[in-house]
Amino acid sequence: MLELNGADLSSFVAQYGPVILYVLVFVEYLNVPGMLGGIALPVVGAFVKIGSVSFLGALLWSLLSAQLGMIIVYYLSRLFHAPFARYISIRPKYAKMYGRVTYLMDRYGAPGLVITRMVPVIRTFSSIPAGFLDYPFCRYFYLSVPGTAVYILVNILIGYYFTGAIL
Repeated sequence: MLELNGADLSSFVAQYGPVILYVLVFVEYLNVPGMLGGIALPVVGAFVKIGSVSFLGALLWSLLSAQLGMIIVYYLSRLFHAPFARYISIRPKYAKMYGRVTYLMDRYGAPGLVITRMVPVIRTFSSIPAGFLDYPFCRYFYLSVPGTAVYILVNILIGYYFTGAIL
């Protein structure tokens, strides 16, 4: 299992530059086990503060990375519904997340989908039930953008304002 901590992230950034952060955002949205969810985005904010990247560029590249990861997981869950469903059903933690996401999507419709993209833990997971349920892709994509953008914006601002604690 891939494990990543703050020291590893700092050395990756020193070696590869800020673009590695967007790769980590992408990998996080692929639901790779062991990724420290949300660690890359505050570091992106820290790099905005020190001037390594522009705020708008950081926001757009992070959003693009997240949405690309979301698209891949959405389509994989549609194509491989049965194996994904078996995997989720035998893992109580994932079954619980699946239940939360489907509840929000069923109960609140489009606003529920936007909410799932802002809630830590279930935000990256929401692509799986959307794919399982054959949620129309264009609708899912366009509804996920606002929620994802809010989550990314908040985390970049946290990194921007608390740079001393990160770098």
